[in-house]
Amino acid sequence: MTKKFYVLIIAFCLLAIVGLKAEVRLPAVFSDNMLLQQESNVLIWGWADKGALVRLVASWDNKVNEVHADDQGKWKLNIRTPKAGGPYTILINEGKPVTIKNILIGEVWLCAGQSNMLMPVKGFPGNPVKDSETEIAQAKNTKIRFFDVGRASGTEPMEHFRGQWKEVSPEAVSNFSATAWYFGKMLQKQLDVPVGLITASIGGSYIEPWMSKNALQSFRNFKIPNKMDSIKVPSQTPTVLYNGMIHPIIGYNIAGCIWYQGESNRNNPQQYPLLMQAMVKDWRSLWGLGDFPFYYLQIAPFDYQVNGYKGTNSAYLREAQLKAQKLIPNSGMGILLDVGEKNCIHPSDKQAAGTRLANLALSRKYGIKGLSETGPIYKGMKIDGNVATVGFDYAESGLTSMGKELTLFEIAGADRKFYPAKASIVSKEVRVTSSAVPNPVAVRYGFKDFVVAELFNKGGLPASSFRSDDWSMDKVVNSYKRVFIFGNSITRHGPKAQVGWFGDWGMAASVKDSDYVHLLIQKLKTVNPLVSVYFKNIADYERGYWNYDLSQLDSLRQLKPDLIIFRLGENVAAERIAEHDFKKYYKGLVDYFKASNPKVKVLNASSFWKNESVTLAIREASEAGGDQFLSLSDLSKDPVNMALDKFKDKGVGSHPSDKGMKAIAEMIWTEIVRMYEK
Repeated sequence: MTKKFYVLIIAFCLLAIVGLKAEVRLPAVFSDNMLLQQESNVLIWGWADKGALVRLVASWDNKVNEVHADDQGKWKLNIRTPKAGGPYTILINEGKPVTIKNILIGEVWLCAGQSNMLMPVKGFPGNPVKDSETEIAQAKNTKIRFFDVGRASGTEPMEHFRGQWKEVSPEAVSNFSATAWYFGKMLQKQLDVPVGLITASIGGSYIEPWMSKNALQSFRNFKIPNKMDSIKVPSQTPTVLYNGMIHPIIGYNIAGCIWYQGESNRNNPQQYPLLMQAMVKDWRSLWGLGDFPFYYLQIAPFDYQVNGYKGTNSAYLREAQLKAQKLIPNSGMGILLDVGEKNCIHPSDKQAAGTRLANLALSRKYGIKGLSETGPIYKGMKIDGNVATVGFDYAESGLTSMGKELTLFEIAGADRKFYPAKASIVSKEVRVTSSAVPNPVAVRYGFKDFVVAELFNKGGLPASSFRSDDWSMDKVVNSYKRVFIFGNSITRHGPKAQVGWFGDWGMAASVKDSDYVHLLIQKLKTVNPLVSVYFKNIADYERGYWNYDLSQLDSLRQLKPDLIIFRLGENVAAERIAEHDFKKYYKGLVDYFKASNPKVKVLNASSFWKNESVTLAIREASEAGGDQFLSLSDLSKDPVNMALDKFKDKGVGSHPSDKGMKAIAEMIWTEIVRMYEK
């Protein structure tokens, strides 16, 4: 500590002697050995007497920061942290001085989830972690600190929690999350800066308990507990783990979050990507740090049926996690198809789990080149005669089976019967055939509860299991037979040479079959070849909804659709919304079609471009009418979802790219399947 800091300590102590008797109180996360995020405006908060003057000095700059506690005694201060380093000291005075010692500055990560995140380096009883004895014995790193949020649950957001920052020692590491430990260890080694790890995990927990009341509002199939309700099973009760373990630490600056959860949601794969999307969006909003990185692990294979777990094939949950990547900006998924254990839901190879998350963080967050970010992910399939050729992302240097035969591929024709297939690697693709399927239409790989990975990229990372079909959604056949899609230029736009657009489909899509409407039609016809789909551009409605004559849609209304998708909003002028009550007129449009078929299901999807007032009006109209609402606005945050580099005209280029169209189609498809199941 500097001479100036010692002088400040003496001054603070003198202030304490001169009549001040109160003592500042701090959350558990502000304690000796803590680690703060480098080069950021970190938030420090606590409690004192009402109106009390709180002074804070950090030894890295010796600046005196002051704030008065509010009427409830709560105070908070933002202080600027330096580059990675330490140790430092913080002195806080409001009467009796409080000193926080041995502080490091570096990279802070939140590590959350269920039992596979909770599993300590020493393992669970009868369920060891691979090489744990050596790892614990060699645990020695002065630049890693960790904090485990104490188990807590509540029906209302809580402020207080248990826990303490710890330095690395064999005892501390043995009891700490193995996945988080290996993640942090690799980060610290590669970045050569201090790393802080904050864990919040509960065994057997569903995703819903980790979500706030606000995040769950659009999911009507979950019961959110009231304030006075008892909590019988915290791991299964919506919002209660968020209230007890996440809400209290919101505000503590982090670099990002890693997540290992999903096994408990195995029987709800259709909804899981939307739940993940809503949770991450809510956490990011509450932290106020922008779209911080969110990296997660796909659940590992495990033979649920043999081990007494009834329900859905877990490959569908792995697929759901795969879909979540496209819904959540700045996210990434580590694949564990090679480390699963047939009779143990907790894979012992936690080093693979931690280092695969670290690969994502190091390459995407920290820009380190030369790492394989993740394993091969299904990109698409081409049919040529009796051969299905499957392409992959994250296979830039090619694919390998490590010298072994590929046995996990299956292929099916129009009869939807899957047969074991012969598969061969040709550079970055896999060619799949079977003598039993002369005209293939679908391919699957590793799509079972338990498999051992056979396909890898040249970086040695396993491919995710996948399927090219949607045939598990057969129940939709009996529900959606006549479908309407109403939209604007994103739905369909004729040629307009003056802006460089020459298609007659969703604007900016490279070909007709790549726009969201035709992608949805493909999915619908996969499960019901007889489905009728009608789609129409009603941009004129958006531009003059208060004068729009709905009778011009009467010929369509008479067809009595059983599903209508409204995907509108881009052409609604924000200044007109209040003047001409867009919510009322939008609901009138929906009700116009409901009048012909009261049982029709309606999905109201928001604008692709961010337009908060329009989105709010559509959301409120949906709630008033008991219809389903889907927000698409987050997609436009990622430039790759727009075709800006494909067209000179910015208006055309701001429309969804092929990738954006695909994301829209997948989000709508997931939602309409969920609507049927509800």
